[in-house]
Amino acid sequence: MKVGYASHEITPKEPSYLCGHAIRTEISKGTLDPLYVSCIVLKDGDKTRCWFSFDLVMLDQKFTVNLQKVVSHILDCKEFEVVCSVIHTHSGPEVSEKGIFSETSELGARPGYAEFLFAKCMDALYGALGSLEETSIRYDSFDIEGCFGNRNGKEFPADKECICIQFYNNEQVLLTCVNFACHPTVLGPQNLYFSSDIFGSIRNRLEKKWGTPVFMMQGAAGDMGTRQYRQGEDGAELNRLTDLLDVQFNREWNWKNVKNDEIKVSETHFEIDEDIDLEELQVRYNENKTKLDKETNHDQIKLLNSGLAALKSQMSHGSHYHAEIDGTIWKIGELCLVCLPCELFNQLGVKIKKAKDKEKIVIWGYAFNGGTSVGYLVDEPQYGKSYESIATCIKKGTPEKYCDYIITKLNF
Repeated sequence: MKVGYASHEITPKEPSYLCGHAIRTEISKGTLDPLYVSCIVLKDGDKTRCWFSFDLVMLDQKFTVNLQKVVSHILDCKEFEVVCSVIHTHSGPEVSEKGIFSETSELGARPGYAEFLFAKCMDALYGALGSLEETSIRYDSFDIEGCFGNRNGKEFPADKECICIQFYNNEQVLLTCVNFACHPTVLGPQNLYFSSDIFGSIRNRLEKKWGTPVFMMQGAAGDMGTRQYRQGEDGAELNRLTDLLDVQFNREWNWKNVKNDEIKVSETHFEIDEDIDLEELQVRYNENKTKLDKETNHDQIKLLNSGLAALKSQMSHGSHYHAEIDGTIWKIGELCLVCLPCELFNQLGVKIKKAKDKEKIVIWGYAFNGGTSVGYLVDEPQYGKSYESIATCIKKGTPEKYCDYIITKLNF
């Protein structure tokens, strides 16, 4: 097998609307740290495939479909063999025409940004193709403590596993993929500077420490974040939490070599059809609007604003909601990467990870195959207890059915 890697900066050249918080409607003022698109090319025999990771909160469906179509033609692979993922930073630019919390284009992406982003993807792709080297693969994992957890309360279960996948040649590390589940929302809605937040911050720190590229993969982060651990919402707090994360990578590694590096890829497709009670949604909207009018806690004001925007969006669907969750599953020896285009609650991710004893399963969240995110998939014990339940059209019990379906697709 051969692997290649390249990244290119995608920070907007001009002030833009930031994406991720409904309460924030101001335009950006500058850059705290640059944003990037990273590309890994994997060549297995005569087959070539690739992964993209964007320092963005989301990707527009039109953009994803077009990128997969063009790249698959260049690589002569299937469209679903091109993964388009985001780290989900809430301090990146809007990428869709209307903006995820807006019904008009006035808070959407800057004209020309999608074309700029696409060009940088092509630069990263050709850079990765030009750097192909023979590689072996190994992996290890450990739990991260004291930095993030279940953002709805420390008393709730949290998957804190960090999985590292290294590509190496004769003990020379070529690049490392780092996967854990955490909303990159250290920087709050008052922040008006572009930043890749905690995911980009630890990536930059590890690249400096290790001297090799780091490719970030978000996990099942639907209810995971730094809310219960952060002491502020600014650059200083971002540095403090990065310091706490960084030191935990100073460890004795117990690498497991992947014995068979043949790549197999399979598509997943799950359809959701839900009837929507518009009267009930209106009642929930009014109740949360009343809560917002009385709320004084900063975090709750932020969440209630986002929840109200989500409820308004749900009501716009009418009395029926249809969604198609299209993902992929990648097997490289005993490694199994499950690419999910959604914000999966962490214990649903754990259920999938425990489904196969002889495989190391990695949940790769916000990883799209011809679409965009379908939003939060809330597990039954947490349903109705948090903002995420307000913000989803997907009813109680459906996420469990989806996870059961994914587990059946692990056998191929």
